[in-house]
Amino acid sequence: MQLVIKQADQFVKEFHFDQGPIYIGREVESQVCLAHESVNYEHCVLCGAQNQWFAQDLDRQGRTKLNNQPIRKSPIKDGDVLVVGDFTIEIHMVSGGVVLPSEQAKEEVLKHATRAMKNIIRRYDQGDSPDIRMPPARHKDFQTALTAIQKADTPELFNKTLLAVALKHFNMLHTWVGIRKSPTGELTHKIGKRRTGQSVELHEILFRDLIDEALSRQEYILIPILPKEKIYERIRSALIAPILSMTGCHGVIYIDNAAEDNHYSLTDLDYLMLLTTAVGVRMKELFAKDPHEPQKESPHDATRISV
Repeated sequence: MQLVIKQADQFVKEFHFDQGPIYIGREVESQVCLAHESVNYEHCVLCGAQNQWFAQDLDRQGRTKLNNQPIRKSPIKDGDVLVVGDFTIEIHMVSGGVVLPSEQAKEEVLKHATRAMKNIIRRYDQGDSPDIRMPPARHKDFQTALTAIQKADTPELFNKTLLAVALKHFNMLHTWVGIRKSPTGELTHKIGKRRTGQSVELHEILFRDLIDEALSRQEYILIPILPKEKIYERIRSALIAPILSMTGCHGVIYIDNAAEDNHYSLTDLDYLMLLTTAVGVRMKELFAKDPHEPQKESPHDATRISV
């Protein structure tokens, strides 16, 4: 496959691929990186199965067009023109293209697509990381979340508040939270919920190994969009964030969403980073209380937390 990139009818660059998937976006690890503000970090992907190729939109605002028509997922052929932000991409099928030998070709390509789309990892000590961005629409969410977190005056209510934030602000399918007083050792207070309200344990979380990595390495992780044909347990994408304070890592929060939801993006991860940073400050205050000092009964009903 030959891709000819143009902007304002001017030639920009040309790419050649003999197999998919081909990720197109502003993310530097994309096979076709278009570093322009009109392009989303994860904009679209081209996948091939035998002689059949298709384009799938990954942009939450639906700005991917094929032959000037908005698409979610559509077959592509020689001569088609893809519109990605301010760019046009002319698609040319050349001889010797993708030929996969078995009837399981599509499944194999989608497996490869899942592997090829690397998890996005953020750390505060990475000097070359892109800026943390919070959309203006999140401003009210951020304020209400901080207010609810500040009112949580026991570890148990604290965890339930984080669950409520995950449901309200991230429309989660599964959420799991674990916290501890010490920056090392076992997580002493743990809770998990499904969207339906049922409990979920850590061993039931699909990406539990990455939860351990986030804790030990103090990394913020975005597990990006999974192709619909390769969705596990109805999970579309996931976010994992350690809860950090000045003294170390005091917990972790895991959030995923469902196959029918829009996938989580880098801005969702950034928002969760800001939230968990504030959570880390509050946790230090929470655990600093003298455990022998009598505590007043909390006036807040944990089953009706307002976030």
